[in-house]
Amino acid sequence: MPLVARAAHAATAAYQRAMTSKRERLYQQENRRLRQENAWLRDEVRHCWDAIDVMGHAMEARRREFVLGELSRVDAHRRTAVVDQRHLLEVHLREQLAAELEDALVQGFETGYKAGLTDGRPPGAQRRRLTGDS
Repeated sequence: MPLVARAAHAATAAYQRAMTSKRERLYQQENRRLRQENAWLRDEVRHCWDAIDVMGHAMEARRREFVLGELSRVDAHRRTAVVDQRHLLEVHLREQLAAELEDALVQGFETGYKAGLTDGRPPGAQRRRLTGDS
C-alpha cells in the first residue's frame, strides 16, 4: 500500500476516533445533566409529599379541635358535611399534585425525546439505557 494511502487511512481513523470520543463526551455530559434533573425532580416530589403530610396533620388537628368544640353541639348531619368537605379538599390536593408531577415527567420525557432526535444517531443504533438509580 502506498505511503499516501496509508497516511490517508491513518488520518481518517484518527478523525473518526476524535469524533467518537467527542460524541461520547457529549453523551456523558447530557447523561450527567439528566441525572441531576432527575434528582432535583425527586427532591421536589419528596417536598410536595412532605407538605401534603404536614397539611393533612394540621387539617386533622383542626378537625379534632372543631369536632371537640363546635360539633359537639351540632347535629350529625353537619358533622358529615364538614368531614365530606375535608375529604373533597384532600382529594383535590392529591389530584393537583399528581397532575403537576405528570406534567413535569412529560416535560422531561419530551426534552429527552427531542435531544434523542437531534443527536444524529441512525434510527437502528443502540443507545445506552439511562436510569436515575445507576
